[in-house]
Amino acid sequence: MSAADQYREWLGRFPAEPADRMATALAAIEAFEACERKPDLAEADLQPLVAAATSTHKRVVETGCKLLVQLALRHPAARECLLQMARSKDAAARFHAVAYLHGELPETLRLEIVGLALRDRSAKVRKKGIERAEQFRFRGFLPLLQEMERMESHAGVRASLDLHLPLLRDGYRLQPAGSGQGYYLTVRGPNSLGGPFIPNEKYSDEFVRQEVARLQSAL
Repeated sequence: MSAADQYREWLGRFPAEPADRMATALAAIEAFEACERKPDLAEADLQPLVAAATSTHKRVVETGCKLLVQLALRHPAARECLLQMARSKDAAARFHAVAYLHGELPETLRLEIVGLALRDRSAKVRKKGIERAEQFRFRGFLPLLQEMERMESHAGVRASLDLHLPLLRDGYRLQPAGSGQGYYLTVRGPNSLGGPFIPNEKYSDEFVRQEVARLQSAL
């Protein structure tokens, strides 16, 4: 089954979805199919995908963003659309641009979009930028993140920094338990984020190093 048909099948599971939303999502799928057949893309070819990707409705956004990103893996015009979204006046578009970034997209594009997100006026976008900087291991953003740690006033953004900054800087986060009985270790592996509780009787620097090494390949 083609990617376009997979999304048609998925959307068909939601018969109660309003007709106008469904029309926007289906138009994005049709545009994606047409774009797949073309060696070169123009901005006009991608507008139905951008319209879906910048929607505020979850299923429409899922369809538009994921198909636009698939095209961006091969076509510079689609990458430019993502960059324009990251610079949009609309906060939802800026959030979607960073939230749907794929690790196989060119690093230069990811760096630019994450950098814009980290400086965004929306706390929601900044939070996602912090998460993406850590997920992509963009250590070049460490000075900016450390400056944000000193200056940021939004509680949610500060919480994101508290989690993701040590993961990027040190490769793990070690948080003392409120009970005083041990530490919570958090590590990002190839597929997920997690880690164990380490009771005081097991804790040592060497034990932490071994656990970090194990989890970085196992999670």
